[in-house]
Amino acid sequence: GLAGDASNLYSSSQISNLGNEAITLTDTNLNAASLNTLNGNTSGAISAASINTLTGTASAIQTVYTAAGIGAPPGNNELHSGSEISGLGNENITLTDSTLSATTLNNIDGRTSGVVNASSINTLTGSYATVNTAYTANGNGTITGLGNEALSISGALNVAQANTIAARTSGAVTATISDGDMATLGGLNETGNAYSITITDTFVAAAALVSLDGKTTTAINGAAILTLSGTASDILAIYDSGEITGLGDEALAITGSTITAATLIDLDNKNVNVIDASQVETLIGTASQISTVLSSSGISGLGNEALLLTDSSISAAALNALDAATTGVINANSVNTLTGTAAAANTAYASSGINNLGNEAVTLSDSTLDAAVLNTLNNNTSGAINAATVNTITGTAAAAVTTYAASGINNLGNEAVTINSGTATTAQANSIAAATSGVVTATLSNGDLSTLAGLNETGNAYTINITDSTVAAAALNTLNGKTTVALNAANI
Repeated sequence: GLAGDASNLYSSSQISNLGNEAITLTDTNLNAASLNTLNGNTSGAISAASINTLTGTASAIQTVYTAAGIGAPPGNNELHSGSEISGLGNENITLTDSTLSATTLNNIDGRTSGVVNASSINTLTGSYATVNTAYTANGNGTITGLGNEALSISGALNVAQANTIAARTSGAVTATISDGDMATLGGLNETGNAYSITITDTFVAAAALVSLDGKTTTAINGAAILTLSGTASDILAIYDSGEITGLGDEALAITGSTITAATLIDLDNKNVNVIDASQVETLIGTASQISTVLSSSGISGLGNEALLLTDSSISAAALNALDAATTGVINANSVNTLTGTAAAANTAYASSGINNLGNEAVTLSDSTLDAAVLNTLNNNTSGAINAATVNTITGTAAAAVTTYAASGINNLGNEAVTINSGTATTAQANSIAAATSGVVTATLSNGDLSTLAGLNETGNAYTINITDSTVAAAALNTLNGKTTVALNAANI
């Protein structure tokens, strides 16, 4: 009869004296645990010849086969007496395990000529050999349902074995790779597997390491690497991935002609060794970033590269410092405001090593400034010059007149003017005095009272030497009121 009915008889409190009778089952599909329970209820033989499919865990199924004397479980080379259950050995098996060792799966496959349905398995464990045997059986049809389970492989695999086993399933493979050289490791075919890899090469191309990193979800041991060579972006990707251990003290050889200063700074901060940047032809970034790179003791091989600035505003002193630090040309096209002293700005404009200046605004920091220097600066740029900090203009009268007449120089008008080179004509003195509320200090070139009478303002410090021998007292008094400096009337 049915195993369920027989089990009910044994469990009934109304029936006694059972326990040694033979049982002939009529089930075609049976759970292995039920069959083992039934076998435990009687010392008589059970005929299970009617069973076409046996379902259950691998452990329960192995117990059934051991009772039937079919094969032996893994690790047991002795066959069971096999007198308890008969008629088995050709039935199909439907496993219910989610995790199973390949050794156990292969053992069950060897104990029946029927098909083993292993579709419930989502993790298969074991050595490369046992797992590969299971997949071979799956390909031959004695085992079915494999192909999407995760694999956990014991023992190390070489790259060829890893590729073979990974191709057998769409699930992730967890394994240790025995190969350590990048040339061989580059042959790994798939991504998404959890390969434990220890690199043995001392010189490694960064691009190859980035590619290898993408083929495993497990951290790569890169402690053996002494030199890492490649583009800055690839090397930075390696440091930033967090999935390659043992790095930070290897030499870095940067390839590629163009690199950002920010990237070099980032690499310098992540590596205690010296970075060889001798192949860099163009360095991009702000003046501050580039200055940090050029002054770093951790970066070598720089000093002849072109610089491409990204600043919109930069101090002339910083620009000149960069110019002195490289023999390459500085592209300052991004700069729209130059700050600092007029002398420093003029130095930048005069340099053959700095290009694309000439239309930027200039914000000065000078308090005292020679008019000729300011005029030179005005000629160097079509942008507006902010001279608000200037409180004293010095130089020749002609230069000062030119300064005040320039439309490109702003925020003048309250500064003192000292003509300390040559003299000023009355006309020049009037022009300068009209342009500023500050005191004009100058020696006038005119000495006749008829010309000097044309002075328009008072309160300025004019040094005047009268050349007339005869003068009107009233005219002399008027002239005396237009300067704070004593008149020289020796010629009268």
